[in-house]
Amino acid sequence: MDHTLLDGHTPPEKGDRVRVRVLRSSNGNLAVDRPFKDRPLRLTGVDDALSIPDAPGTYEVRGTVTTAAFADANGPDYFVFEEYAVDHVSEDLLQLPSEHSDTTPDSGEVSGVDVDVEDVLPGELTEEQDTSDGLSSGTKRLGDSLNDLLIGSR
Repeated sequence: MDHTLLDGHTPPEKGDRVRVRVLRSSNGNLAVDRPFKDRPLRLTGVDDALSIPDAPGTYEVRGTVTTAAFADANGPDYFVFEEYAVDHVSEDLLQLPSEHSDTTPDSGEVSGVDVDVEDVLPGELTEEQDTSDGLSSGTKRLGDSLNDLLIGSR
């Protein structure tokens, strides 16, 4: 069974196998890419905190949700994973399609958010485009509509 890539359209439930996109900029900042949610997301493992490698690039946290807690308008959402792994997806920062993108996400399968990505990762992002052949990347300067979660820096 595949892991569903989260974008904020559909909330995960306990037992769901999901992937959450995490971007690390060249200056070390971390941001969770969840273009359809405008509130912070905190990720943790059952036994410990998740550790994202120091190298810049795009990563995905893949695992099974044991707890999903959703906040009101001002608080962060929390996901706790078991049996998780952190996969290096690309050396580039690949932004998921946003609401104002010229592409339509297929059935809500995309990922994470908190601070304005342009503030955290200015001018470094490549938008991932959804095409009928699969995913391809095209360069696009990040617009005002996408917010991301700063989950910490080392």
